Amino acid sequence: MRFGAKLRNYGAGATMASVLDEARRAEEVGFDSVWLSDHLAMPERSSSWYPYGTDGTIDWDATEPWLEPMAVLAALAAVTERPRLGTAVLVAPLREPVGFAKQVACVTQLSGGRVVLGVGDGWLQEELELVGGDFGTRRERTDEVLATCRAAWSGVLVARLPAGDLRFFTEPRPTGEVPVLLGGDSEAAFRRIALRGYGWLPLHRGEGAAGAVRRGLERISSWRRRVGDGTQREPEVVLNAGHAAEIAPELAALAAAGVHEVLIDGEFTEDDGPRRALELARDAASSA
Repeated sequence: MRFGAKLRNYGAGATMASVLDEARRAEEVGFDSVWLSDHLAMPERSSSWYPYGTDGTIDWDATEPWLEPMAVLAALAAVTERPRLGTAVLVAPLREPVGFAKQVACVTQLSGGRVVLGVGDGWLQEELELVGGDFGTRRERTDEVLATCRAAWSGVLVARLPAGDLRFFTEPRPTGEVPVLLGGDSEAAFRRIALRGYGWLPLHRGEGAAGAVRRGLERISSWRRRVGDGTQREPEVVLNAGHAAEIAPELAALAAAGVHEVLIDGEFTEDDGPRRALELARDAASSA
């Protein structure tokens, strides 16, 4: 089982210097990957339900900064050599797809093919509406963005314009296949993972994580039997899991369930935090 470190590209203390320092520290102690989260803008007031909180409201200060993940990934490519560079998750419906495809392709070039694109449909209605998006069709928009990316990454994109179809050359291309992971645990997410060949990036902290992953994989397998042609490979599964101490009792069962990688907080506030978090996770995963 691999382990990734969640970097703090958000919050009052988030600066480029702090994020780069965290990435270097994560690489030094042996993390397999480093990951960033995403928001473009937070509303002063929101009626949206936050699905990962205890009461549906956000548990951070809405005025705190969020460093844009693609910009930070480019910087991480310059200061690291080995770990994969991921997003967990980037809100795909917020992006214009052609420009976004170019960003991803360029960062894969800069990083030597280390980018992992974890995406989500978004839960914050006001944020989507800010950029002209429709909350009700955000899932379809995510699929459209990713389909456009894959077409652009081939090097030739055929666009439908008022004057007729026109071919565009979209170099540079990614240095290899860009892994795409879809967040969420809804039936719609499971169906799309099966139908479109995405990996899966669920979020679950602490007790019950292994059971939730097993149930999700059963639903994905069920959908693959219904909509697939039997040739697709099994999805890569990366679990976003929070603190190492919280998820440690579940790690052996998660490995048995088929989880390839677990993302944990890097514990960067302590000098030896990253090393201790990684050792705890590795010891727990190998204890079965």
